[in-house]
Amino acid sequence: MLNVKKSANFKNRKLNNTNISSEISSRFQNVDNLKELYQSVVEETFSRIRCEVAILYIFTSKDHKLLSKVAVKSDLSDDEFAFDSQYRLGEGIIGELPLLDVKILNLAEPLSSPHILKDITIKYKHLLPSKMFKHLLVTTLEISNEKFGVLKSINKKSDDYNLDNSETILAKSGFNKSDEKIIEIITRQAEIAYNNIKKLEDINRIHEIGKTLTSNKKLNEVLSHISDSALKFFGADIVTLYQYDQKRDIFLGSPIAFGTMKIPHRILEVPQKKDVVYQIINQGFSYFTSNSVNDPIMSRKCVNKSETKKEYFVFRENIKSTAAILMKINKEAVGVMFINYRRHVLFQKEDQHLMEIFGSYAAISIKNTREKEELTNKLTFSLSEIYNIRRLVDESSKINLETYIPVRVLEDILDFLGEELGYFANYDPDSHSLTMKVTSELYKNIEQSNWSADQGITGYAVRTKSIQNIPNVIENPHYISFTHDKVNGTPITDVDKDVKSSLSVPLMWEDNVYGVFHIESKKKNNFSEYDVQMIKALSDQAANAIQNIRLIRQRERARKKLQALGKLDTLIASTWNLDKVFEFIVNTGIELTNPSEVRGHISLVENVDGKDYLIPYAILGPHREKINLPLEGKIGITRLAVLQNRTINVSESDDLWKKYYSPLIESMRSELVEPLRIRGKPIGAINLESPILKAFNKEDEELLKILAGQAVIVIQMTRLVNDIRSIGLSCLTKTRKELSDLILERAGELLGAKIGTIRLYDSAIQKFCLETYFGMEKDILHDESDLTLENSFAGYVLKSKKILTRDINELLDETGFEKRYFIKIFEAGFKTITAVPFYSGNEMIGVMNLYSKERYFINDKEWEKSWEKNLLELFATQASIALQNVLRYEALQTAKKEIEESVHISIFENIKSMVRLITHRMNNSVGNIRADIIELLDSASQLTGHEILEFYKNIKFSAQEALNIPVELNKFIEKLNSKKMEVDIYYMINDIVSEREFKDIEISYEHLKNMPTVRGNYAILKESFSEIMKNATKAMPNGGKIFFRGQMLKSKMSEILIQDTGHGIAKESINKIFEYGFTEWKNAKGMGDGLAILKTVIEVDHKGKIDVESEEGKGCTFKIQLPIFNLTLKKGISYG
Repeated sequence: MLNVKKSANFKNRKLNNTNISSEISSRFQNVDNLKELYQSVVEETFSRIRCEVAILYIFTSKDHKLLSKVAVKSDLSDDEFAFDSQYRLGEGIIGELPLLDVKILNLAEPLSSPHILKDITIKYKHLLPSKMFKHLLVTTLEISNEKFGVLKSINKKSDDYNLDNSETILAKSGFNKSDEKIIEIITRQAEIAYNNIKKLEDINRIHEIGKTLTSNKKLNEVLSHISDSALKFFGADIVTLYQYDQKRDIFLGSPIAFGTMKIPHRILEVPQKKDVVYQIINQGFSYFTSNSVNDPIMSRKCVNKSETKKEYFVFRENIKSTAAILMKINKEAVGVMFINYRRHVLFQKEDQHLMEIFGSYAAISIKNTREKEELTNKLTFSLSEIYNIRRLVDESSKINLETYIPVRVLEDILDFLGEELGYFANYDPDSHSLTMKVTSELYKNIEQSNWSADQGITGYAVRTKSIQNIPNVIENPHYISFTHDKVNGTPITDVDKDVKSSLSVPLMWEDNVYGVFHIESKKKNNFSEYDVQMIKALSDQAANAIQNIRLIRQRERARKKLQALGKLDTLIASTWNLDKVFEFIVNTGIELTNPSEVRGHISLVENVDGKDYLIPYAILGPHREKINLPLEGKIGITRLAVLQNRTINVSESDDLWKKYYSPLIESMRSELVEPLRIRGKPIGAINLESPILKAFNKEDEELLKILAGQAVIVIQMTRLVNDIRSIGLSCLTKTRKELSDLILERAGELLGAKIGTIRLYDSAIQKFCLETYFGMEKDILHDESDLTLENSFAGYVLKSKKILTRDINELLDETGFEKRYFIKIFEAGFKTITAVPFYSGNEMIGVMNLYSKERYFINDKEWEKSWEKNLLELFATQASIALQNVLRYEALQTAKKEIEESVHISIFENIKSMVRLITHRMNNSVGNIRADIIELLDSASQLTGHEILEFYKNIKFSAQEALNIPVELNKFIEKLNSKKMEVDIYYMINDIVSEREFKDIEISYEHLKNMPTVRGNYAILKESFSEIMKNATKAMPNGGKIFFRGQMLKSKMSEILIQDTGHGIAKESINKIFEYGFTEWKNAKGMGDGLAILKTVIEVDHKGKIDVESEEGKGCTFKIQLPIFNLTLKKGISYG
């Protein structure tokens, strides 16, 4: 037994329960919020029963599974007072009490319940014995059998309480029956006050939420806001909302759904007639059930579709209670909202009332928002329509969009007004007339009729630029009837179908009138001010759309123009076929102007037998024939445009067409011709023709002019590429003089020069020598013997390596130049010189001067940006290479002759020269074959059988020439027949070291002194080993080591290893170093064939072998094998 000590402050007294209830009720009724109520409850509990702590817990989670401490009253110190602030349902006494059937639990009674024992022995076991509590009085708070809180009262333990020795807890004293009665009174009055305050707060919150629902939002946002608010306010698990249109008896769109669990797809579909949604609509009031699974109405939501049935059953079984709220205004239903719970909820009248208030707010919000959106849709084009128009602009140029838009707008206007009579008339400011372009179905018979803008109501709307709303057309002086008029000679009947009123709205952009929308009605005064404003809004939107389309078209054409010009810029890099270039230019012109069924061609002026002809190229379309027309002929619009050097845009109704038109294409009615000009002078023309009358406008003229300007550059560049190709191939077959003449001729054509010269620079005598000229006698060009690098303009240009153009008169005033030949040229009427330097690397080749009687460019800046300069730079590069090749070839020919005549030249150098000569001849033969094949491929379709046979003969001849080269090489080697003798490698290397300077290079030997002698030509082998040592030295600019090692192989060959500590050879280059022309040295001056010739000497002439091993960064090792002269081994040598 426990001895419990009672506090002296507690007095035994009998109280009148009625008075207590009245006092508590009075206090609670004066409280107007829950927070204050909670505090009043614990204070009343603390003061009226014998407790030291009073705590109130309230369900705060939506699922009623979490109790939170909301108020406390205690006279204990902080270190004595320690309790959890929250309990989960089923956790401890506080969490388990709502699950029990008891209302109140007094722990002063004998206890054996596991949950209570657990609460004391385990939940509070962490407290010290002095802090344990012995007496507990707990009770639940509930409304309509739904528990919403727990009130807990506590007294401290007695001193003889022993937790560890007690399986059950017994207490003689604690809270008595009187305390329990008082707690019952407190909780009953608290429940009443809680219910009243909660109702008031809920109603106020509903009204506040209702205000937010009617805010200015889009419909989808409103629906989402309604569902989310219902979910939060009513503590539901799933809220679904269905929109309903009562006039059409249909549900609109997919349902909106919010919740904490997966929502079946079936719920998100538009409901069917058999679904519960229609049941709620038809019965006309909301419906509430606490047992959704077995409810006869709610069970109608179950469908028989096998693919959704299982999923839907799981969902339905998880829903225990449902409130189906009919959202309506007066008697008009706008939708149904389902509020679902996963627990059983008993819907009281107050709950139903709150939900129906919420439903009314939701209905008002939905209806208002729908009406606003419908009005907005009627006042403006829908965005989808605008996007559709933009898409049509991008994808189809054949649709007349400026007519398409009025068609759509007229349909919208008639549909909105509920009328059947109307049309759109297009306004032409040039003729000041109106043409009926678009009509309603009943007015189709007067479509395309035309009348003056000085007539009728529509004409009056155009003149005044204002809306004309005529309440009675019969009384209006501006109204005219079409009844007695004719369209295309046919009388108009069945028109003006008892019209009583009309509305004319001008279609305007800024201050310009595009046309007029005219609507007619059989009712007087039919069009309200609201109708007028709506139609005006539609008209403004249509005008804006048309203007946007025009801007889009302009931007699209600008984009196409830039794209076309960009393609022209890159075309030259992809082809040198002039016919393909012509075809591309014509197609680009068609694409830019874009009229229907356009055809065209490009023509160039060419001189044939001293007479200028206009020759057509790239004819696109069914021309009668391809003929060359004399430029001085009197017929032909294209020739007229070239002769007069101007753009011509004509149609068959024009006098110019009737006088000059020559039909190259059948059934054409419009023609646009733009000359192709070089420095203002026409060299041809682009011609476009169309079967449409007046097919080309000013914008087309500007676009074609821009195209023509760029096309000239592309044509000239293509011609230049062909010239460069011709020059590059000519260096294989032509002499120096023939090549120089070709270069000068092509450059003169490019710049339109009248005279020109090429002077080659002779570095031996340091003077320029006149190579070739055209356009005048040699005596006017001055004796070239006095022109040097220092005293001539040619020398200045060659040293600057820049193409320069100068005014000759200004050049005469400059000092430092020899001017005598400039004086003669100037006196002959020439004004401009263009000087082109020929050079390759640091090698000066010569200068080309071109003279013109016109001033090309105003200043150097203009010259630097010109396309002529860019073309000349390309031309000069190829010409320099061609000239260099010819000069080298001549030098090689001379060298060959000297080799054959001289026995004093180094044999090694003889071999170098011969190999280079043979390589050059091989390149010539292969180059000729390649040139013939390219020409054959490009022109195969245009060549006759005889011409193709000639190409085959040339190819065969060049191939035979190439096959003869190895034979000649063998003959050369046999003829060379270098005398072989006994050669001591050790002695030969010492000879090299004594003759050459190897600065900072350490040279060492191993097994070399006792090596057997080899069979070879001493001079040739010395040059070969010297070449390897020279390369090793170059690879070690900061010094290093060269190591020689010898050994005798079982194959009766001597092997000499030459190893250095240089930078080595790159992995990707190791297999290339013995190829002709390959070098790894930067800024190399040689031809890169030293090692290639060395390999020929070792392996061909000496029947040996050479190989190399290297790792980049770790040096290089050459292995040379040579035949042994004397098989007797020297001392210390063994077979390797």
